[in-house]
Amino acid sequence: MSRLEVVLGIDVGTSGTKAIAVDALGQVQASASSNYEMDVPKVGYAEQHPDLWWGLRWRA
Repeated sequence: MSRLEVVLGIDVGTSGTKAIAVDALGQVQASASSNYEMDVPKVGYAEQHPDLWWGLRWRA
């Protein structure tokens, strides 16, 4: 069995997270994205609860 070496890139942004896996030849092996809610507590601010990044719901 051959071993596939890949590089994983992850972008945690203001309104979503994107991920991509690229092999040694530059071929995209997989990619995914997910959006989440953004809180704007006041003008110029943008926040998310970190649990959203892991797919968990925030509990007060």
